[in-house]
Amino acid sequence: ERLAEGAAAVLVTEEALGDDSRALLVEALKQQPSWSDLPVTLLLSPAGSPTRPQRELSAILPGSNVTVLRRPVPSTTLISVMNAALRTRQRQYEVREHLQEREQRAAQLDRLVRQRTARLQRVNNKYRATRDLFFTLFHANPLPIAINRLQDGLFIDVNEAFLHYFNVERGAFVGRTIAEVNRWLPDDERERLVGLLRQEGRVQNVEMYTTHPGEVTKTALISIEIVGVQGEKAALSTFLDITERKEAEEQIGRLASQVTRAEHEERHRISQILHDDLQQQLYSVQMQLAFLRGSLEAPGALKARSAPEEVDELEQMVQDAIETTRRLSVDLSPPILHEEGLAEGLAWIAARMSEQYRLDVDLQADGSFHLADHGRRVLLFQVVRELLFNAVKHAQVSRVKVFLQQEGQAYRIDVVDEGVGFDPEQLFHDAALPAGQGLVNARERLRLTGGRMEVESAPGMGTRVSIFTPMEGSP
Repeated sequence: ERLAEGAAAVLVTEEALGDDSRALLVEALKQQPSWSDLPVTLLLSPAGSPTRPQRELSAILPGSNVTVLRRPVPSTTLISVMNAALRTRQRQYEVREHLQEREQRAAQLDRLVRQRTARLQRVNNKYRATRDLFFTLFHANPLPIAINRLQDGLFIDVNEAFLHYFNVERGAFVGRTIAEVNRWLPDDERERLVGLLRQEGRVQNVEMYTTHPGEVTKTALISIEIVGVQGEKAALSTFLDITERKEAEEQIGRLASQVTRAEHEERHRISQILHDDLQQQLYSVQMQLAFLRGSLEAPGALKARSAPEEVDELEQMVQDAIETTRRLSVDLSPPILHEEGLAEGLAWIAARMSEQYRLDVDLQADGSFHLADHGRRVLLFQVVRELLFNAVKHAQVSRVKVFLQQEGQAYRIDVVDEGVGFDPEQLFHDAALPAGQGLVNARERLRLTGGRMEVESAPGMGTRVSIFTPMEGSP
């Protein structure tokens, strides 16, 4: 019991060590903690043959801190032995406290290690998740992206959109420097890009030309950000291909110029009609009215014609002027465009071409073909009129066939003549040819509204121009 309470030492006589006591003492000595070596002092009987208790205790003496004293024992000896035992025990308790403190520190350190390990694990997991997300977004991004080491321009990685944009295999870029790659950016463009990056620290939507296999040049908006990759600074370059947009802007510019020129020509035509027809007719009316006033003011004068005849002539002149303004109004905005379908509009054009230019237009339509989109309806009307007018001026024919039908989800209009024909490639690429300007203009305007034009012709083989336009609600 005292040992369990933390006794400093044990002093026991041989007589007190009965069978049970010996077993308890032996068991207590065996079960001591690692730091403990309990001092035990045994007071045995005088020297003689060993008793049974002595023999049993001798078995554990070599491994335990046991001091044996034979009686009689001087008091000074006993006190000295017990003081030594107490000092030994005191040092053991100090060792125990040191071990306990070390265990506490070890436990605290272990706890800190576990906490830091857990934090590091969370950071690593977050880093891996961020890295995986970055590379997922990097490779799945539809924009071409490249990562170059800032030190030497080495390509660390490129995404699939980049490979598709430049039409190359991954090995053509990854693992090679910009200087080793014979494409991507021309030297002057690359130098301008590096200068902007050094000056601003980043590049935002800078328009540049990129070179591609087959001497193809494209236009792209390039943005560059400095990022950290694998412990090094790298340039993350993003490309936005605007080649089609630039071409569309140029086409729109050309179309705007053509529309302006066509508007000017139309204004000039109207001016000529007003000057040559309407103005002359009104001037004749004015002169005739002056003559009539003169004859009325001089009743006795000789009259070449009677007043009713003068009035009849004036009435005819006014009627001719009204007819001129009516034709001009109809030509500018035919009412049939606002009231009927495509077939009726083309029939009206056919009648006008026959009336004005004696061109026989054979129209064959499988229905009325209504288009709710007024803009497309007017465009088709103008394109067909332009084609018929070209046949009058260039094809040297007096008869043209026009077919209107539905083909899939589109309306198709064919304008066919058996005239002199031409080379479509030469016509479309020679801006100096007037007929080519009209066809190019018509083709571009159709494309911008979702339609298209196909031209089949050859010198001496006639011409077929096919126009396709989506039906209402079709892509």
